[in-house]
Amino acid sequence: MNKKKSIISVSFLSADQGMLKEELESVGTADYFHVDVMDGRFVPRKTYCPEDIISLELTVPLDVHLMVDKPENMIDDWLRTGPSIVVFHYEATTKHKEIIAMLHKQEVKAGISVKPGTPAKVLFPFLATIDLVLVMTVEPGAAGQSFMPEMLEKVRGLRKAGFKGIIEVDGGITLENQKKAKLAGADMFVSASFIFKHKDRKAIIRQMQEV
Repeated sequence: MNKKKSIISVSFLSADQGMLKEELESVGTADYFHVDVMDGRFVPRKTYCPEDIISLELTVPLDVHLMVDKPENMIDDWLRTGPSIVVFHYEATTKHKEIIAMLHKQEVKAGISVKPGTPAKVLFPFLATIDLVLVMTVEPGAAGQSFMPEMLEKVRGLRKAGFKGIIEVDGGITLENQKKAKLAGADMFVSASFIFKHKDRKAIIRQMQEV
């Protein structure tokens, strides 16, 4: 078993949006803050704009997940937030190589995500040039969904294909299924509802980091 600490990225989606700064202080021991960007087209819901995030003056590194149509049109705007990682969806664009190059030019880690219905093999041509793959373990677009354990086959498939980068899983993550995902080969875990429902959020984050 991999003994490295798990990387925990806390999603804003389940935080109280009316007191977001205070909510994020309560999860300040996370390795990353996961920003779910939705445009109301690629997924039905619409969420944050870059100015929303810039105004928070965050000190925890940003893991920006672009659930948007034609992400190439938004990359420059989201780079203004100072992200460490930007993930876009394979299904949302035909300009995968161009987006990867744009991110690397700005020294930002480039990741690609796939929806549950998209096979991992579509990413194989990009594995040598990307830093991260985000495997969705729920349908993108809403918090609070149940984890889909069959998605861990994608994680195993990516490792068997030789991918040495970060594999992030997002959707319905709890301590119990995090352990299964890590055994499958994942090393970064996005959590929203599970963390924000706890009174001592920093303690549960520490537990997850030790998985």
